[in-house]
Amino acid sequence: MKAHNGTEVMDKPGYDLIVKKSNEFVQAKYKTTLLEQKIVAISLTRIERDEKGHLKATILPTELKSLLGREKDSSHIYEKLKELSDAMTGHTIGMEDGKGNFEFFSMITNAKYINGEFSIIFNDSMEPHLRGLKTHYTKYSLANALQLKSNYAFRMYELIRMDSYLVTEENPIYSHTYSLAELKFMIGILNVDEKGVQVVKKRGGSWDEMAAAAKEKQFEQWGNFKKKVLDKAKTELDEVADYSFDYSTVKGGVGGKVKKVIIHVYKNDLDKNALDALIAKEKRVEAANGRYMQLEMQPISKELLKYIDHNGLTEQDLAVLLTDAGYDAWKVIDAIEAADLKPGIKNYMGYLRASLQNGYVETPVVYGSAEIGRKAKEAATAQVRMTEADNNATAARIWEKAKEKRTEKFDAFLEFLMENGLELASFEAVNEPYECGTKFVDWCAGKDIELF
Repeated sequence: MKAHNGTEVMDKPGYDLIVKKSNEFVQAKYKTTLLEQKIVAISLTRIERDEKGHLKATILPTELKSLLGREKDSSHIYEKLKELSDAMTGHTIGMEDGKGNFEFFSMITNAKYINGEFSIIFNDSMEPHLRGLKTHYTKYSLANALQLKSNYAFRMYELIRMDSYLVTEENPIYSHTYSLAELKFMIGILNVDEKGVQVVKKRGGSWDEMAAAAKEKQFEQWGNFKKKVLDKAKTELDEVADYSFDYSTVKGGVGGKVKKVIIHVYKNDLDKNALDALIAKEKRVEAANGRYMQLEMQPISKELLKYIDHNGLTEQDLAVLLTDAGYDAWKVIDAIEAADLKPGIKNYMGYLRASLQNGYVETPVVYGSAEIGRKAKEAATAQVRMTEADNNATAARIWEKAKEKRTEKFDAFLEFLMENGLELASFEAVNEPYECGTKFVDWCAGKDIELF
């Protein structure tokens, strides 16, 4: 067993990068897949309230592929979402408070894919485990978690991160003891959804009794569990995670079987390649969540609405293009019309983004049977572009929407104001609504802003 010492690279401020959940949630017993685990983790960095007050998270399939490193996978992200939704809404999760009290419920009550958005609604019982966490909670790097390739490594990472704050220079190793049966339920080897297991649980049975009642059994022999679960998870965390673990056992009973597993948590010293990969993944997470914030608060101008479904463009795609164009809708229209006159474009959205980001949008030229070209350009330039008043009205709407939705990003902005000696009322008193909106959007984008 060896303690690793290294530099903390991921625990920096930023709601976009850090997953937070209660310790009860971390130790909850439920069976799930690695993809589901990662989607829930992504969701926890962007929770908001829907119109009915339920906690909701939205993920675009395109950014899901980016975050999961599946950009070249053209086959199954979309197809998987339907299967995934059915699975996520069917899981039971068991929560305990350590005092003998427990609760079983569905973690996610609704999952849907509508108009290019995949969204999940969390059970209201999950709220105390996701929002307003002040004590007894676990936080970890979303980027670090998304790099993991094994479901067991993912669950073990969450468990050791729950205790990682207790790892210090004076005490470089912290140990936590679990019963073997409980640990198997925690990491999803045994399924708490099984009716027989729940019957035993509800009558107050032990974890060993629940394990005996389970019909779905894997890695029953300690040697198999050690080799295929613990050793595999440890090897993966040693290679890519900021914290890792060793373990020892406590034996008892007839035959001296393993009854308990002691997890020894330590800080990991990653090599340069692992750190570079971690930083690259962190940038991808930051970019995806930053883009998500812009989509949430940037309305689509009426000039662009007619291009929804044009060559597969979604409203979210148009919002991204509008951001790339500096919120100039006519630049987006120019780029779309120019692209439509170029044959052989394989990645339509990618071509449009590159055109806008690199400033090489061309004036459409009429040829063949195309009627867009010059006439479309003349019609576009003949119209009055968005005025300063329009821009101000848009910024004011952004601010009102941000206040209404009260995302964690907005809460972080309020903390930023407080750190600079301003309450919300004071900030609004010295700035017009459109100035509040403009400054909020700029702050979300990482820009320096003047508060007064």
